[in-house]
Amino acid sequence: MAGMKELSEYAPQEGVVLFVFWKTCCPNNITMLDELHEVWLAHNQNDMPIQVVLVSLDDQRSSARVKPIVSANGWGWPVIMDKN
Repeated sequence: MAGMKELSEYAPQEGVVLFVFWKTCCPNNITMLDELHEVWLAHNQNDMPIQVVLVSLDDQRSSARVKPIVSANGWGWPVIMDKN
């Protein structure tokens, strides 16, 4: 399938990958991602870098909101869409 990636493609050369599952309709998720971004910016210079990958659980109706929300908040992390 075009556009599909294996999870192993997200594996960094060093450090860890944090997959964060979220939905745009949940204000608690947005707040959590804002707080995570602040902590990530402050502490991602450590010996063990952390790569964050957002996994959106939005369905077909709300998936159009994902990119604008990610861009507006300046998160800059890769986003995986799980419309299933």
